[in-house]
Amino acid sequence: MTRNSISLVMIALLIGMMAVAPVWAKKKLPEFNDEGMELVKDTDLATVYADPGADLSVYNKVMLMDATVAFRKNWKRD
Repeated sequence: MTRNSISLVMIALLIGMMAVAPVWAKKKLPEFNDEGMELVKDTDLATVYADPGADLSVYNKVMLMDATVAFRKNWKRD
């Protein structure tokens, strides 16, 4: 084999590893979170946990709002 063909093989292997790297980096999510909610599989969303005993059939709409955080003055010092 010549140097050029070895270089091409190495570049092809590197590109192949880069394409598979996101799959390797994906972490296994726990079946239940800290609040006791169960992982919902096969959803169109990234990660969904639901309360197994919750009955949402009485609602016809759900609104998800942005989470906000507020800090006290001098919170870092305390």
